[in-house]
Amino acid sequence: EKNQILKDLQSGKIDILINNAALWRCWASFTDIPTDEWRKFIDVNIMGVVYCTKAVLPKMIENGYGKIINVSSVAGVYGNANMVHYSATKGALIAMTKALAKEVTDKGVLVNCVSPGSVSPSKNKDVNYFEPSELSFMGRTGTDMENANLICFLASDEASYISGQNIQIDGCRKKQ
Repeated sequence: EKNQILKDLQSGKIDILINNAALWRCWASFTDIPTDEWRKFIDVNIMGVVYCTKAVLPKMIENGYGKIINVSSVAGVYGNANMVHYSATKGALIAMTKALAKEVTDKGVLVNCVSPGSVSPSKNKDVNYFEPSELSFMGRTGTDMENANLICFLASDEASYISGQNIQIDGCRKKQ
Protein backbone atom coordinates (compact mmCIF):
# COMPACT_ATOMS: atom_id res chain seq x y z
CA GLU A 1 0.00 0.00 0.00
CA LYS A 2 2.82 2.41 0.84
CA ASN A 3 4.48 1.75 -2.54
CA GLN A 4 1.21 2.48 -4.37
CA ILE A 5 0.82 5.76 -2.50
CA LEU A 6 4.37 6.75 -3.48
CA LYS A 7 3.65 5.83 -7.12
CA ASP A 8 0.46 7.90 -7.06
CA LEU A 9 2.35 10.84 -5.57
CA GLN A 10 5.02 10.65 -8.24
CA SER A 11 2.55 10.31 -11.11
CA GLY A 12 0.25 13.08 -9.88
CA LYS A 13 -2.84 10.90 -9.55
CA ILE A 14 -3.91 12.25 -6.18
CA ASP A 15 -6.83 14.66 -6.60
CA ILE A 16 -8.15 14.63 -3.03
CA LEU A 17 -6.29 14.95 0.25
CA ILE A 18 -8.03 14.61 3.59
CA ASN A 19 -5.82 15.61 6.50
CA ASN A 20 -7.43 13.83 9.43
CA ALA A 21 -4.67 12.60 11.75
CA ALA A 22 -4.41 14.28 15.15
CA LEU A 23 -3.51 13.95 18.81
CA TRP A 24 -6.10 15.15 21.25
CA ARG A 25 -6.76 13.07 24.37
CA CYS A 26 -4.77 15.04 26.90
CA TRP A 27 -6.53 17.11 29.52
CA ALA A 28 -4.24 19.29 31.59
CA SER A 29 -4.04 22.92 32.62
CA PHE A 30 -1.78 25.16 30.56
CA THR A 31 0.81 25.34 33.34
CA ASP A 32 0.93 21.54 33.61
CA ILE A 33 1.47 20.82 29.90
CA PRO A 34 5.18 20.15 29.38
CA THR A 35 6.94 21.76 26.42
CA ASP A 36 7.65 18.38 24.83
CA GLU A 37 3.88 17.67 24.85
CA TRP A 38 3.34 20.94 22.97
CA ARG A 39 5.99 19.90 20.43
CA LYS A 40 4.31 16.52 19.92
CA PHE A 41 0.92 18.17 19.26
CA ILE A 42 2.47 20.73 16.89
CA ASP A 43 4.38 18.01 15.02
CA VAL A 44 1.30 15.84 14.42
CA ASN A 45 -1.61 18.32 14.29
CA ILE A 46 0.09 21.06 12.27
CA MET A 47 3.26 19.71 10.68
CA GLY A 48 1.57 16.46 9.63
CA VAL A 49 -0.85 18.56 7.57
CA VAL A 50 2.01 20.65 6.20
CA TYR A 51 4.00 17.57 5.10
CA CYS A 52 1.05 15.82 3.43
CA THR A 53 -0.14 19.00 1.73
CA LYS A 54 3.34 19.84 0.42
CA ALA A 55 3.59 16.31 -1.00
CA VAL A 56 0.46 16.61 -3.20
CA LEU A 57 -0.10 20.33 -3.80
CA PRO A 58 2.46 20.90 -6.61
CA LYS A 59 0.87 18.20 -8.80
CA MET A 60 -2.63 19.42 -7.97
CA ILE A 61 -1.61 22.91 -9.14
CA GLU A 62 0.07 21.47 -12.22
CA ASN A 63 -3.11 19.49 -13.03
CA GLY A 64 -5.35 22.49 -12.31
CA TYR A 65 -7.50 20.41 -10.00
CA GLY A 66 -7.52 19.27 -6.40
CA LYS A 67 -9.45 19.19 -3.16
CA ILE A 68 -7.81 19.49 0.24
CA ILE A 69 -9.99 18.97 3.29
CA ASN A 70 -8.45 19.56 6.69
CA VAL A 71 -10.15 18.20 9.79
CA SER A 72 -9.94 20.62 12.69
CA SER A 73 -12.26 20.91 15.70
CA VAL A 74 -14.64 23.29 17.42
CA ALA A 75 -11.82 23.53 19.98
CA GLY A 76 -9.93 25.51 17.34
CA VAL A 77 -12.87 27.91 17.06
CA TYR A 78 -13.88 28.38 20.71
CA GLY A 79 -10.86 27.09 22.64
CA ASN A 80 -11.22 24.40 25.28
CA ALA A 81 -9.96 24.86 28.81
CA ASN A 82 -7.45 22.20 29.83
CA MET A 83 -6.79 21.49 26.14
CA VAL A 84 -4.90 24.67 25.23
CA HIS A 85 -2.30 22.89 23.08
CA TYR A 86 -4.96 20.96 21.16
CA SER A 87 -7.10 24.08 20.71
CA ALA A 88 -4.10 26.10 19.52
CA THR A 89 -3.07 23.53 16.92
CA LYS A 90 -6.61 23.16 15.61
CA GLY A 91 -7.01 26.94 15.42
CA ALA A 92 -3.79 27.08 13.42
CA LEU A 93 -5.22 24.52 11.01
CA ILE A 94 -8.30 26.68 10.42
CA ALA A 95 -6.10 29.71 9.71
CA MET A 96 -3.85 27.64 7.43
CA THR A 97 -6.91 26.47 5.47
CA LYS A 98 -8.13 30.01 4.86
CA ALA A 99 -4.69 31.35 3.93
CA LEU A 100 -3.79 28.45 1.62
CA ALA A 101 -7.15 28.66 -0.15
CA LYS A 102 -6.36 32.28 -1.01
CA GLU A 103 -3.12 31.13 -2.66
CA VAL A 104 -4.40 28.18 -4.69
CA THR A 105 -8.13 28.46 -5.39
CA ASP A 106 -7.51 30.35 -8.64
CA LYS A 107 -5.23 27.46 -9.66
CA GLY A 108 -8.08 24.94 -9.38
CA VAL A 109 -7.28 23.63 -5.90
CA LEU A 110 -10.06 24.07 -3.34
CA VAL A 111 -9.07 24.02 0.33
CA ASN A 112 -11.63 23.67 3.11
CA CYS A 113 -11.80 22.67 6.74
CA VAL A 114 -14.30 20.63 8.74
CA SER A 115 -14.57 21.25 12.49
CA PRO A 116 -16.52 18.56 14.31
CA GLY A 117 -17.93 19.05 17.76
CA SER A 118 -18.50 16.03 19.97
CA VAL A 119 -18.40 12.82 17.97
CA SER A 120 -19.43 9.37 19.09
CA PRO A 121 -16.62 7.19 20.41
CA SER A 122 -14.68 5.55 17.59
CA LYS A 123 -14.51 2.29 19.53
CA ASN A 124 -18.14 1.74 18.50
CA LYS A 125 -18.10 0.17 15.03
CA ASP A 126 -21.60 1.44 14.09
CA VAL A 127 -20.96 4.50 11.90
CA ASN A 128 -24.44 5.83 12.74
CA TYR A 129 -24.00 5.47 16.51
CA PHE A 130 -24.49 8.52 18.72
CA GLU A 131 -24.76 9.20 22.41
CA PRO A 132 -26.65 11.80 24.42
CA SER A 133 -24.62 14.96 24.95
CA GLU A 134 -25.21 18.22 26.74
CA LEU A 135 -22.64 19.95 24.50
CA SER A 136 -25.07 20.55 21.62
CA PHE A 137 -28.59 21.86 21.35
CA MET A 138 -29.43 18.66 19.44
CA GLY A 139 -28.69 16.84 22.69
CA ARG A 140 -26.43 14.24 21.11
CA THR A 141 -23.02 13.59 19.65
CA GLY A 142 -22.43 13.53 15.93
CA THR A 143 -21.93 10.27 14.12
CA ASP A 144 -18.97 9.12 12.09
CA MET A 145 -21.27 8.91 9.05
CA GLU A 146 -22.45 12.51 9.42
CA ASN A 147 -18.85 13.72 9.49
CA ALA A 148 -17.89 11.47 6.57
CA ASN A 149 -20.84 12.75 4.52
CA LEU A 150 -19.70 16.35 4.92
CA ILE A 151 -16.13 15.48 3.99
CA CYS A 152 -17.31 13.51 0.95
CA PHE A 153 -19.48 16.43 -0.15
CA LEU A 154 -16.53 18.83 0.06
CA ALA A 155 -14.43 16.33 -1.92
CA SER A 156 -17.09 16.10 -4.64
CA ASP A 157 -17.59 18.33 -7.65
CA GLU A 158 -20.91 19.38 -6.12
CA ALA A 159 -18.85 21.63 -3.82
CA SER A 160 -17.14 23.38 -6.75
CA TYR A 161 -17.81 26.90 -5.40
CA ILE A 162 -16.68 26.30 -1.82
CA SER A 163 -13.11 27.14 -0.81
CA GLY A 164 -11.45 28.74 2.20
CA GLN A 165 -14.23 27.73 4.55
CA ASN A 166 -14.29 26.20 7.99
CA ILE A 167 -17.55 24.31 8.34
CA GLN A 168 -18.57 23.39 11.86
CA ILE A 169 -20.49 20.14 12.19
CA ASP A 170 -21.49 20.26 15.81
CA GLY A 171 -25.25 19.86 16.35
CA CYS A 172 -25.57 23.58 17.18
CA ARG A 173 -22.77 23.53 19.73
CA LYS A 174 -23.23 25.16 23.10
CA LYS A 175 -20.17 27.37 23.52
CA GLN A 176 -17.93 26.42 26.41
